[in-house]
Amino acid sequence: MRRGIMTISIEFLKDSGRSVVTDKNTETAIEILLAAINDWPSPVENLNDFKSQVSKTLGGSVTKEKIEACVANLNVVSDAWKIESLTQLLDIFNLNKKYSLLEEFITDINLQLG
Repeated sequence: MRRGIMTISIEFLKDSGRSVVTDKNTETAIEILLAAINDWPSPVENLNDFKSQVSKTLGGSVTKEKIEACVANLNVVSDAWKIESLTQLLDIFNLNKKYSLLEEFITDINLQLG
């Protein structure tokens, strides 16, 4: 059964994600994504939920440039976990230059796990 785009649960990604993908960069990026989700200050049900929460924080699409601008304006004391999570997302963009949107990476994961 094919999972819907971006509805992959966090547990499924933890259990199956890294073992299914064949690309080492994608495997590393999944590990980084799981760390970013773990550090996010609010509970997250699935990848779509995480993307939605990050999009709301950034005020739109999740891009490297928007993350950098947001991190520069967050309070290090009150937003430390959010900064940590967003910084980890930057690591995904730096590792996989082919993605300009977080949604592209999540879609790619979904297709590989499909």
